[in-house]
Amino acid sequence: MPISTLSGTRLGPYQVHEQLGAGGMGEVYRATDTRLGRDVAVKVLPPTVAADPQQRSRLHREAQLISALDHPHVCVLHDVGQSEGIDYLVLELLKGHTLLDRLRKGPLPIAHVLHVGSQIADGLAAAHRHGVVHRDLKPANVMLTPTGVKVLDFGLAKPLAGHGSTAETRLGESPATAEGSLTGTLQYMAPEQVQGQPADTRSDIFALGAVLHEMVTGRKAFDGTNHASVIAKILDIDPPSVSALVPMASRGLDHVIQRCLAKAADDRWQSAHDVHLHLEWLRSPLAAGTPPAEPSAHRARHWLPWAVAAVFALAAVTLLLVRPVPRGTSPSPLRFRVLLEDARLQQFDVPELSPDGRRIAYAALRNGRRQLFVNDLRTEQTVVLPGTDGADFPFWAPDGRNLAFFADGSLKRVALTGGAAQVLAAARGGTGGAWKPGTILFAPSWQGAFQQLSDTGGTPSPIRADATTPGQGFLVTPSFLPDGVHFIAAMLGGPGVYIASLDAPQVRRLVDVDTLWARFAAGHLLYLQGRRLMARPLDPT
Repeated sequence: MPISTLSGTRLGPYQVHEQLGAGGMGEVYRATDTRLGRDVAVKVLPPTVAADPQQRSRLHREAQLISALDHPHVCVLHDVGQSEGIDYLVLELLKGHTLLDRLRKGPLPIAHVLHVGSQIADGLAAAHRHGVVHRDLKPANVMLTPTGVKVLDFGLAKPLAGHGSTAETRLGESPATAEGSLTGTLQYMAPEQVQGQPADTRSDIFALGAVLHEMVTGRKAFDGTNHASVIAKILDIDPPSVSALVPMASRGLDHVIQRCLAKAADDRWQSAHDVHLHLEWLRSPLAAGTPPAEPSAHRARHWLPWAVAAVFALAAVTLLLVRPVPRGTSPSPLRFRVLLEDARLQQFDVPELSPDGRRIAYAALRNGRRQLFVNDLRTEQTVVLPGTDGADFPFWAPDGRNLAFFADGSLKRVALTGGAAQVLAAARGGTGGAWKPGTILFAPSWQGAFQQLSDTGGTPSPIRADATTPGQGFLVTPSFLPDGVHFIAAMLGGPGVYIASLDAPQVRRLVDVDTLWARFAAGHLLYLQGRRLMARPLDPT
């Protein structure tokens, strides 16, 4: 059947209607699934390449890669099939318009840029967690729907090298394109792509920066009269800052976009999830145009050793407070060492000390994957916990044999001995938790009230304490006091460490300091202040 006559015909159980769009890599039609009475989108190859085995293989590869994804900001694949020699994909039918269509009307308001950009980053992060690099992110491949953003068209996507994902296993080792060839849309390609080098997740982050820049300014970050001039700009010239072109754009948004567009991949954000977090921060009225303090590119590389050192200091302080050194005697040295195994902490990550003081747990990036690491301070061995991809804000169970963490829009728990992680509750953008016997207290989102639930899962219930302070910020990273009723928490967006209760609405500030980490040990409140670990007496009663 000639593809040019597809409208009004059937492909298997799908009655095909009008064409919705067309491009060099595919044509999309509205269709009806006659079995379910459901409208869908059917994608086929254009007639010019439909007989090309390589293009047909690419269509199958797209289906295999999308099938591994299940995320609200990624277009859903319903089915694949072949009818009368025509290969096709069946996707969810989306209502709305592409970001490209919207940009034809001009730049987006800054609030819309942050909202749309955050969701694009969230969808990319989900793909990256499953080992999928998009390689062709651009406004035409972003759909704006009444229910949110959808990232489309994984036709040029590839499995992330070394990820070991299901998609990669199914696809084998055949590359989508030969090394040295250009793959993508030129104005959104990263420097390594235009030089014919392999793309990884940071290439998608560069493309995201270009899309964000275009949403703010209404013009492409990299443009020229011909391909050579565009490539020269991508390789050697930084685009103007968005705040220089649009006065309403903040320094914080400048910072996010400029770091996305860094020429060297190592100098960019190392995960789309971090871009998502920063854009969410800028959406908050607390941001006042400035993102959370970010280390310089040089300091970021040394953040993990410093954060680990702070937790070691916590362990040492705790031991000294519990067992003071008698007068006239010399304290015995406390020595700790951690093999970092090329892992890298991001801005909001702080290692957590186990209840017995023998291990630390932290979420970190290694080889493009964000997972939970546990280091034994006695043996100096580090293990990666399987099933923890995308982990954030880990915290220990009271027995020290389990960890809770946030990933894939959920609060989860995992045993140190292995096994699948268990989903406990929905928590999109969780910001820390605390665990006492039988109960978990957690912050399900950046701006949400604290909730509690059974440590085996179930329906969360709100606590009485107010997790927001008018005009200041939101409480995050809670930690229980010994009575299991009161807890301390840091303030995001306003200085202070606070004490609150599960069964009373009052929240009281303990110390006026800008920190995101505070703990209680041996009668003292411990908190990070800059590069110092501070301790002050605290009567938990």
